[in-house]
Amino acid sequence: MEKMLTVSQAAQAWGVRPATVRSWIWKRQIEYVKVSRAVRVPAEEVQRVIDSGRQLAIGCSRSHAAAEVRA
Repeated sequence: MEKMLTVSQAAQAWGVRPATVRSWIWKRQIEYVKVSRAVRVPAEEVQRVIDSGRQLAIGCSRSHAAAEVRA
């Protein structure tokens, strides 16, 4: 079974606030797993984002973030 991280743990690994990770989840910018009310981020997804060097949108509108993801 794959290791799952809490939103806070993923935020710490990425060096951002938990609210930012929740925003990325809401915008569907990162993969996540929801079990009942608990939200977890696969450790593999955390490492994939780090390895790719991909810049996720921070503090912008949803439409602007969607445009960045498509680009």
